[in-house]
Amino acid sequence: MILVKLRTNRLISLLILAIFIYFWKGLSTHINSRQSFAAKSRQFVLISAVYSAKSRMYSDNKFVLLINAPVGGEIERATFVAKSTNGTDHFHQNFALFRAAPPNEFCKWTIYMAVFDSVALPTSLSLGYGATGVNVEIERQYLKKRVQVGTCFSPLFLTEHWQLVVLAIEIYRHYGIKLQVVYLMSAIESIYKILKVYNQKDVVQIEPWFSIELDGQKRVENVNLELDWRNQAAAHTDCLIKYGYAAEFLIVGDLDDILVPDHGTYYEEFIQNDFRRLKNSLAFLYTRFTVEIDSTRNPAKFSLFDALASAKVALYQPDDPKYVVNTSRAESLWIHKPYVAKPYTANKNVPSVKGRMFHFRKWHFLDDNGIIKTENENKNKRAVRAWTAIPLIETFINTKTAQRIGHGMSRTTPVQY
Repeated sequence: MILVKLRTNRLISLLILAIFIYFWKGLSTHINSRQSFAAKSRQFVLISAVYSAKSRMYSDNKFVLLINAPVGGEIERATFVAKSTNGTDHFHQNFALFRAAPPNEFCKWTIYMAVFDSVALPTSLSLGYGATGVNVEIERQYLKKRVQVGTCFSPLFLTEHWQLVVLAIEIYRHYGIKLQVVYLMSAIESIYKILKVYNQKDVVQIEPWFSIELDGQKRVENVNLELDWRNQAAAHTDCLIKYGYAAEFLIVGDLDDILVPDHGTYYEEFIQNDFRRLKNSLAFLYTRFTVEIDSTRNPAKFSLFDALASAKVALYQPDDPKYVVNTSRAESLWIHKPYVAKPYTANKNVPSVKGRMFHFRKWHFLDDNGIIKTENENKNKRAVRAWTAIPLIETFINTKTAQRIGHGMSRTTPVQY
């Protein structure tokens, strides 16, 4: 098994230019990594600087910065300077950072954002203090296509179940999702190959997501352990910033959190819910229910329909919700709900009788004789479950729909790796 792992000291084709910048007596240093700053010996990491010509949330011609930094201290009181130019016009603006995630008493680092004006179609952006500044890489929002609903998946980390990757992507694709954004930290090589094929077919967009490695003097040994859930909320917010203009709604969750619409399409369901709340809904929060599912490790014997037919839903084990966000009403996203949002908007808890997410968490893998293989024991596929559950098929997904999902997978997915 080969593990594909994305780290800040590897430069690949999709990696933005990474720069460590030290604003200390005007000194600047460059490396192939993320963009990182140290203000008065306090380091911080610039995740992205995205230019938005158009936006659902802001006025035209804005830059949105996403940053990781130590909690509190002078960074929250500092005034920064941004200088943008397109070769003809020049614009200079002071700006400050604001917190983009709720406080966590156990974490020493968190997420910050900044929003400021820009010239139209900038070719250069400089950030700094006063006259001291350095150019940073400009990223652009996704404009290839406009859709009603997209998905933002949490960063994949040490991912090894290709069966889950195929199941999630194919279910969402069946229900009309044409923009699926996968953030990738590490995965086995076979999963990376599958994602690349989906990417080539314009089914998914792959966003590399990197661990942080700081050089020089450190106040913490490993910054990644000081960020909430491997910086998951930063990835969600990055997805909103880059893809929020392309999609009116974004489904936000882990790869194994799958939302199945109860009525028509996702869009019809979200719009209907929004009108019920006088068009002020920020996000729709869906309770998750754990799913137990059987599958095979043998690609030649894999059937998405058979996997769905084996699935059982634990209706008496609700889990924390995941959500769908209206991209015109949120600035930053957290793990279970948006964080920074427009005034007078509100989250809506969707009753489980009207909608729910399925958490495909418990996987049992069959050998070629149909026997479930576990680490500690073998048990028959028809063994009685120790928990109360009901079938997924015909209860929440009808058989014909499951067959169509499986047929779509068999025509397009490269599982025979």
